[in-house]
Amino acid sequence: MNKYADFLRQDLRLVALRLLAELPAYRANSSVLTMALDRYGHAVSRDQVKTELRWLEEQGLVRIEDLDAVLVAV
Repeated sequence: MNKYADFLRQDLRLVALRLLAELPAYRANSSVLTMALDRYGHAVSRDQVKTELRWLEEQGLVRIEDLDAVLVAV
């Protein structure tokens, strides 16, 4: 992976965390986060968002509720 791709991934994670911090109850599903991230310049798929949410969960930064079609980040 190149440095620019790493930077984009890190920024996506940071923006996702900032979005969660601004939302009621600090929670959102992967579909909502995908649309919101697009508004901040991250044109990524829902699967990519789910992957990054799982990474954030592994780091202990969010808790994930798996509802089959979507993940809910808390």
